[in-house]
Amino acid sequence: MVGKIENIKVRGIVTALPTEIEDDSRYIDVLGEQRVKKQRRITGVKERRMDDGKHTAADYCISAAKQLLRQLEWDLAQIKVMVFVTQHPSLIMPSTAFVIQNHLGLPKDCMVFDVNLGCSGFVSGLHIVASLLQQYGVGSRGLLLAGDIQRNPNYILPNTEDGIADAMLFGSCGTATALEFTKNADSIYSEEIADGSRYKTIHMCYGEASQMNGEEVFEYGITDVVNWVNAFQKTVDGFEKKEIDYYIFHQAQKFLLQNIASICGIDMNQMLMSLEKYGNTSSGSIPLTMCLHKEKLLQKRKTSLFLCGFGIGLSCALMRMSIQSDTVLELIESDEKYSY
Repeated sequence: MVGKIENIKVRGIVTALPTEIEDDSRYIDVLGEQRVKKQRRITGVKERRMDDGKHTAADYCISAAKQLLRQLEWDLAQIKVMVFVTQHPSLIMPSTAFVIQNHLGLPKDCMVFDVNLGCSGFVSGLHIVASLLQQYGVGSRGLLLAGDIQRNPNYILPNTEDGIADAMLFGSCGTATALEFTKNADSIYSEEIADGSRYKTIHMCYGEASQMNGEEVFEYGITDVVNWVNAFQKTVDGFEKKEIDYYIFHQAQKFLLQNIASICGIDMNQMLMSLEKYGNTSSGSIPLTMCLHKEKLLQKRKTSLFLCGFGIGLSCALMRMSIQSDTVLELIESDEKYSY
C-alpha cells in the first residue's frame, strides 16, 4: 500500500568514497579482452571504488555524516533519530548505530538502530526515518546512514567466475542523508514490497560466500519491479509522468536498467546512473547517484524525483519525492578510520 508522508524535507546528502580506484582492465589477463568488454557492455561498469580491507561501511558513513553536519551547521541536540542501513555491520552486537552515535556526538535521547537491507535499503530507510520524525514535530531532525563495502584484501584476484563477476560489478561507499520535520514540505509517497519466498535468490550464510542467481534477479527486475513501478504510478493521486524530472533506480547493472526503462516507458535521458565510475554500491547506490548528478538536480528551484530500490530479500521500495535547490549534495573521498 502506498503511504503518504507529510512535513518532511530532505536537507542534504553526502557520499564518502574510498580513495582506491580499481579499473576493470586488470582482469584482461585473467578473462581476456573480449570477455572484459562484454562484461562492461552488460553492466555498464568501467571502474569502482574498493575498500583496502582496513575500513568498514560505518567508517565511510561516519565520514559522510561528519561532512554533512558541518555543511548544515545543525544543533546536534535536535537530532532525534539515526538509522544505519547496511549488510556489513561492524559488530554482531550491539548495533553498529551505537558506535556511530558515539563518534558523531549525537545526544542520548536520539533513537539509533541498524537495518539489515541492501539494494532497497536507502528508500526504505528514508521511509523509516521520516515516519519516526512524525512524533517529534517541527524542528526535529534525523539522519539516515546507508552504505556497504566491497573488499579485495591485498587486491588478490578472485579464482571463480562468480567471484570475478562480483569483483567487476560491486563497489564501496558510505552515505549520510539529513531529514527535517518542517511544515508545508511537499508530500512524499512511498511503498515497500517484500517477497521472502525468493530469499535464496541473493543470500549469504554465516561463514560462507554470498550467492546470487543473476538470471532470477534480471527476471525479477523486468517483471515484478516493472509491475510495481507502473502500479505505484497509477495509485498515487495526481501522478503525472511529465511532472517527474528524473528517475533514480538502484544501480544493479546497465542492461537491466535499460530494459526496465524501456518497458516502463521512461526516457533514458531522465534515468540517472553512476554505474560507469562507481559500480553497484548496494544501499548507497541511489544517494551516490544523486550526489554525482548534483548539477542536474539542483538547477531548478524544486526537482521532482522517482526513486526505486530493488533486489535482495527479494524486495522493492518505491518513492516519489522532491528536493529543493538549497539541498546539500556532495561527493567526498575518505581514508578515515574510526576505532570500535
